[in-house]
Amino acid sequence: MWTGVLPAVTSKFKENAALDHDEMARCFQLQMDAGCDGIIVCGSLGEGPMLTFEERIAILATARGVARGKPVLMAIAEMGFCAPEELNDFVAGGGIQWPDGRLPINTAGGNLGEAYIHGFGNIVEAVRQVRGESTCQVEGAELSLSVSGPNYAPGSAVLFGRT
Repeated sequence: MWTGVLPAVTSKFKENAALDHDEMARCFQLQMDAGCDGIIVCGSLGEGPMLTFEERIAILATARGVARGKPVLMAIAEMGFCAPEELNDFVAGGGIQWPDGRLPINTAGGNLGEAYIHGFGNIVEAVRQVRGESTCQVEGAELSLSVSGPNYAPGSAVLFGRT
């Protein structure tokens, strides 16, 4: 189990849109030097779904080289709700916001309210949603998905539904 501080870090790009591995290594090293216990790459800050498989592997290699044995961890497009190129449209205009979005996410605060270290709270929220008992209830919720990760690819997922 991971413990400590594992910040999500951005992928760095050059002006020609190529990955800037030197700048990533420099920035990742700043995190390690500041005492972080690992880093999370390729996804949670927006650019992840647009990266190719090869680019993700290259970023992972850069991060692992800097992390020196500390954890490097690598999820809407990855779960199949939309294609990577559709992500902007999918979330635009409140598409993932409670209460009126097409796919309300993090109704109990998600990583802001529970964090990954308290992931069981996210499972409790998922169950409350299908029971109709959440303080941030999605009207008519029949299914609720709780995903553990973080980032690409999700480490585990559980889908709750009404019977």
